[in-house]
Amino acid sequence: HQHAVLAKSENQSLLIEDIGTCPIVYYKLIDSFVKALSPGSEYAASYYQGMTLPTRIIQSLRRLKEMLLGLMWMRSCVEMTGDVDSTFVGMINKLKQNPTTWKQVCPIGTERESDSKASNDKEYFFVRYVLRNLAKVTMRRLNALCGRLSVSETPAVASKAMVVFVNMLYHRVDMFIDRHPDQLMLCSLYLACSKMKLAPTVGFQKIKDTYLEVNESFYNTSTLNAIFYDIKMSDVSSSNGERGNIVTFYNKVFAPNVRPFWKSFWNEAPHNRMDDYTKFLHDS
Repeated sequence: HQHAVLAKSENQSLLIEDIGTCPIVYYKLIDSFVKALSPGSEYAASYYQGMTLPTRIIQSLRRLKEMLLGLMWMRSCVEMTGDVDSTFVGMINKLKQNPTTWKQVCPIGTERESDSKASNDKEYFFVRYVLRNLAKVTMRRLNALCGRLSVSETPAVASKAMVVFVNMLYHRVDMFIDRHPDQLMLCSLYLACSKMKLAPTVGFQKIKDTYLEVNESFYNTSTLNAIFYDIKMSDVSSSNGERGNIVTFYNKVFAPNVRPFWKSFWNEAPHNRMDDYTKFLHDS
């Protein structure tokens, strides 16, 4: 029956029931679809006689998931759903109320603490899954950026930037709300380059040019402009609507917020730390 539903004649439109417009819904839908119809899927083998999606389509859907990762942090989703608790930001706010749970959810180390959590909390596992996907995507983008920047010790620079990024995710997740994760990633990369004495050779302008070169076919022009020139300046508790560019954001918001804790992790061995993250994110 399920196969027959998918095999409707070509002259019929594929209709999807109204599922709302919040990115979190589309993310779940695409994720389930890809998992169900990827090569080796037990679901595909059981219900669709082993039929799976072509690799090219799976890659395109995964790229769409990456785009949705940036949209999920927007509080404007509340206007779409009418329920803050059902948004990704709402789920995060609830999980952060318990420090132990929040540490288990965040990808901040090699310990697989959450594996021992006896819980059927769907929100817990969904947020944990999304944050690990975000970390994987960010690590891949950092490696691509550092490789294109042709910086010396590329793995070490990418590793340091990644350490800054995930620690901001853990300590100051409110910084991500109403901002694109790539904005935090770019600031983390600049901080790493600065502390490793690569600036001013590798400054924001060079990072920006390289990012645009890498992502020109991934994001549209308006999104790219917003990432660099339309960033919320105020903190999450402020009603101030001030916005600015990424350099102003780094100086006024990012640097002051990362300063209280960055020394606690900055002196860790970079290559070992990257190996830890690679293994941890792969296993999670």
